[in-house]
Amino acid sequence: MKFDKILATSQSRTKAPTEDTVIEESRIIKDNAEIPLTDIDFYSDNNVAQPFNIDEEELNRLTESIKSMGQLTPATVRELDSGKYELLSGHKRYIALQKLEKKTILCRVCDFNDKEAFKAVCHANIQRKGENPTEICNMFNGYRQRFGEDMSVTEMSTFFGISPKTLYRCIHINNLIDELKPLVDTGMLSIHAVEIIDALNDEQQKVLFDYLKKVEKALTPKAAKQVIELADQNKDFTVDDIDKALNPPKIKKVYKSPVYNTIYSVEPLLIQGMSEQELDELVYRLLKQHMTEQQEGGNEATKPVRWDGKSMQVEVDTAVIRISRKYDIRRMLERNISAFDIATQLRNHCINTSYGTPDGEYTIFCGDTMLIKFTNRILNANGATRLELTWRQVADELIKLTELSMDNLKSE
Repeated sequence: MKFDKILATSQSRTKAPTEDTVIEESRIIKDNAEIPLTDIDFYSDNNVAQPFNIDEEELNRLTESIKSMGQLTPATVRELDSGKYELLSGHKRYIALQKLEKKTILCRVCDFNDKEAFKAVCHANIQRKGENPTEICNMFNGYRQRFGEDMSVTEMSTFFGISPKTLYRCIHINNLIDELKPLVDTGMLSIHAVEIIDALNDEQQKVLFDYLKKVEKALTPKAAKQVIELADQNKDFTVDDIDKALNPPKIKKVYKSPVYNTIYSVEPLLIQGMSEQELDELVYRLLKQHMTEQQEGGNEATKPVRWDGKSMQVEVDTAVIRISRKYDIRRMLERNISAFDIATQLRNHCINTSYGTPDGEYTIFCGDTMLIKFTNRILNANGATRLELTWRQVADELIKLTELSMDNLKSE
């Protein structure tokens, strides 16, 4: 079973190399060597045992197979300086032979350094069945942290037989708090939901865990997005807040239009006693009035100037930093959150708000775009006083400033 299947990704899978292609013939010292079980130690990395659990049902089947047919596949070991051997592949075979009270095990003895031994253990576990996603991710991230710096994403994904996107998904799982990780193994959290809630900080993830523990219900990607929207509105949300966001009261159907029903559920007195036809006529009159006002006031002087990405750099940088004070852009970059997602979160957080500067030089208005309205500055020949930025421009500028700040810290 490959990573992609374990993590339920729709990405196409590449074929992982077999064990024989991983071990070069020149590295094999002995093949089918009979070694006493007492001369073999289980693999450990920095005194931490390999993290994979042994499935009892699978072990019992293997034991019966060896009992009737013998050991068909040799285990993989390397010789230690102490004269003993370290088991890299074949842990279930070793235990099965112990249960059958055998004294020796067939082994392939390889000349591996520490890095190559770690690779062999990783690869052997990739071929196993029944791995939990968190076990696979622990193994992958252990390899990535120790040896991955000299491999590209493409090289690493080819070695493990997975898609590059799945490598990043492993990082998402590792960013979860310890309480949430087991929920990925049980299916309470799909990998698609994990990618979304990765944007939550540790305290917010803890609240989410408490909610899932309470309701004992899987978190869907749609629900995960609702939790993120809740976090954008209230960073100190509670279990009850999540419950209200994911399980809103049903809207009473008074009208055919869902829009009118929503208004009625929020402000019933606002439209109480009005028929659907009367509401339709009111909406028509208000829209017509609005469009007339727009046309009459839509001269060139009132139109904002679109920012070209270069001019007025100081004013723009000051403005985007001002509206993003509560956002940790550095942490979002470290979590591989895209510029598009950062722009979306900024818009959702800042929409319908405004910010002024102490000197009164300009005011920032946040809506579908960000407007900087200057008090005593004309931006073009038409007399425009407002500069307009898209939220993607705002996000790109913040990312650039944050990366520059990080580079300066490294150089110091």
